[in-house]
Amino acid sequence: MDKFEYIGWVPCVNGHLDFGLTRVGIKGGFTDLTYKDNSIIEENFSCTKQLDSHERRILLQSKVNWRDTEKFDKDKGHFRVTVTAETSPSQSMDKRSLTGNILIYPLGAEPKSRDKRRQMNIFNLSHAIKKNQDRLLNFNQLNKIVAGEESIDNFDDDYFSCSISFEIQANGITKLKYNNKNFGSDNETRFLIARQAFYYLKYAIHTHKHHTTKEDSLTTITPIYDATNTDLNDAGLRLICQLKRELTALKRTQSIDKKTHPTSDVAGIIAYVKSLIFSLEQSEIISPSIKLRELERFECILASFTAQTDKIRTAFSDLEMIKSKSKVWLGFVIVSSWGFLNFMFKSNTDNKIILPLEYSYLILIPAIIICVSTYNAVKYYYKKGLDPEANEALYHEEFKTLNIKTAIPIIISAFLMYIYSIL
Repeated sequence: MDKFEYIGWVPCVNGHLDFGLTRVGIKGGFTDLTYKDNSIIEENFSCTKQLDSHERRILLQSKVNWRDTEKFDKDKGHFRVTVTAETSPSQSMDKRSLTGNILIYPLGAEPKSRDKRRQMNIFNLSHAIKKNQDRLLNFNQLNKIVAGEESIDNFDDDYFSCSISFEIQANGITKLKYNNKNFGSDNETRFLIARQAFYYLKYAIHTHKHHTTKEDSLTTITPIYDATNTDLNDAGLRLICQLKRELTALKRTQSIDKKTHPTSDVAGIIAYVKSLIFSLEQSEIISPSIKLRELERFECILASFTAQTDKIRTAFSDLEMIKSKSKVWLGFVIVSSWGFLNFMFKSNTDNKIILPLEYSYLILIPAIIICVSTYNAVKYYYKKGLDPEANEALYHEEFKTLNIKTAIPIIISAFLMYIYSIL
């Protein structure tokens, strides 16, 4: 594909996509799981006598609910998507690619009558291919319809139909352009439809490994404004920066939450980024110098994430240690208090104070307050001790001040021991 309007990348770490595994990836409700499509068509067959040949023809068809807001009618956002594609024959793994067309139109364009829908050529040909009836002949005829070269029977012209041609290289680099050049009243509409077409193609080949389903923007498309080397470089950098943006957002989230997020594997995402960079350079989208520069920067990003993760884990370990030490001190206070009270207020002993039972509640409440306060105070003490600023302040503390702070608890402890001994 010499001229194209958009470029994207189907994630591929090993550098070679297997087009023989292409299946319908988006069917029914992409975000609305209550909407189902149980009548998908996915045919991936060899066009030679060798059944496992890499020379294949692919037909995908499904209904999709792309409705993304509740303010529109519930029937809005439902589309029919049809893909016809073929792999390029080559003994070189690097030169194999998948080229084809994708057709998108609203379901409202189809006749309400089931019998009339069955008479539509787009369905007759699709079901004939599914039933293995003159597959190559019917496939070529269907491809003309999907490419917008021939019209769809019984189609309501009040609705739009959009045809986009594509090429997916073995390394995942994807190029798209509109077959109906005048489609869309503005660039935003053209971009949105092309983006949805790309998502459909991407999920037909790619499955998630290092991110959640909703994180589509990890790899989306970017426009090609002209065919110069400078613009190709810029487009390649925009693809890379999409992943930089997601990694930056994830890093900020971890900084705020103070915990790692296993739903997004940072190391896995960065591995994808590196593969993307190699693919862009291999397809002559970016220059070798940009490739080396970006690879080095992502090594820095990975090191930064590693440091952040270590910091989060260390903080978590410190917090658990602080809690454990605080519980030990709390236990010591409780045991000491119980021993003191048992010695002072035990009945039937001449040298002990007899405490009426109703006064025990007056002691219980202060005891609870003392225990909670002791636990929080000790925890705060240890936590403050791990604060680098607190350690710096301690380093600059005057010697006389330290002696006073040390002497006060010793004097109080000695006074309490004296009171305890004379009672």
